[in-house]
Amino acid sequence: GERIVSDMEAAGTHVSLQAKTALLKGYSHSGQIKKGIELYRSMCASRDRRDQPNVRTLNTLLRGCLWTAASLHKTKDGDTPQREVSGGVITGEEAWRLSKGLNLSFDASSYEYSIALLCQ
Repeated sequence: GERIVSDMEAAGTHVSLQAKTALLKGYSHSGQIKKGIELYRSMCASRDRRDQPNVRTLNTLLRGCLWTAASLHKTKDGDTPQREVSGGVITGEEAWRLSKGLNLSFDASSYEYSIALLCQ
């Protein structure tokens, strides 16, 4: 899926919200939650409203957080190696915060997944 999306973008084809949500689901199912939250962040930062996440996208990421325990990842901030935690409650809370900034309407599943994350 990642290569298909990259090829579409390289060809100048608009990648739909549905395609990006499907890619996010693929990241979540394969344990790549770090890539999932990076995609979600980029969607939230988009100036084009068509690319911003909807409640289905949020819920896809929250389900991925339920399946993925928090883990450390090496990152590089300038010349200094850093560590970033992603997955589990940490990523779920970030997704929730980013979504509130978009005035996204949450549904019952959004609350259910978030509560389940907090209870793990």
